[in-house]
Amino acid sequence: MRGYSQLPEGYAEKLHIDIQKDKKLSILLNVFSIVIAVAMIVIAVICRPYRWELSRALLRRLMVLVIGMIAYLFLQGAAICVCMKIFKAEKIKYGFTGLYVYAGSENTFFDKVSYLIITWAPFIVWGVVFLLLNLLLPEAWFWVAYFWQVCNVSSAMGAFYISFRVIKMPRDVFVRDTGLGITLYTKN
Repeated sequence: MRGYSQLPEGYAEKLHIDIQKDKKLSILLNVFSIVIAVAMIVIAVICRPYRWELSRALLRRLMVLVIGMIAYLFLQGAAICVCMKIFKAEKIKYGFTGLYVYAGSENTFFDKVSYLIITWAPFIVWGVVFLLLNLLLPEAWFWVAYFWQVCNVSSAMGAFYISFRVIKMPRDVFVRDTGLGITLYTKN
């Protein structure tokens, strides 16, 4: 399991996915993300109601929530960078499109298992962190950590979609993820 600087001989492009340019796919994934987020919030409100009252403590928690959500976007990309480095990616690019933070490497081709680990790492790592925060923080901070978890789950829809497409490919598929687009290569 690792990244390769060259595509093995006999491989050709099978599929290219660019969620940012494919407007129909982008809208579909965003709608699905919103549906998941709303469902998570409704379930939590039913199971764990909160009595809202305006106070300095509430404003402080809201400020931490917003700052945490912004930080999460960059930490999510950082998790991808770390995984790509572990799998020997070359020249990792990290950036912000205005819609999302991305990480990718134009010069590295990942085998199927390595790429799936890279894709799922932010969701799993931050999911565990937010779950622990929900369990360990005082009751008043539950909703802050829970909204971060909602952000984590709903923002993973693109990763779930890409993973689904990669899993359907042959075992020896190679993936190049530039951060802005994913290309899958299979043997001719």
